[in-house]
Amino acid sequence: MVKLKEILSGVVSTANYWFRNKNKEKICKRCQQSYSPSANTTSSCRFHPSFFVCRRHDDQKRYYDLEPDDPPYAAKFYDCCGAEDPEATGCTTSFHVSYDDD
Repeated sequence: MVKLKEILSGVVSTANYWFRNKNKEKICKRCQQSYSPSANTTSSCRFHPSFFVCRRHDDQKRYYDLEPDDPPYAAKFYDCCGAEDPEATGCTTSFHVSYDDD
């Protein structure tokens, strides 16, 4: 009977911890914004799913593959959408993803 009380006490404290922290503000890994898990929807997070790269737009050569007779122009842009501003608003929306979700 004592063992059962200990087990139930552990279950209750785990449940209490979960309910207390369920709606605690979290930080999103993708957009770095603070959010509440209870308000997390499919359009809550706006981010770029790819990297900001440096390469030629026209033939998609990477900047380190440029030949000596190629023009010296290499563009910097998001590989996913082509936005050239590193601070450009994300091109994809989805749920926020917390560092705690790993």
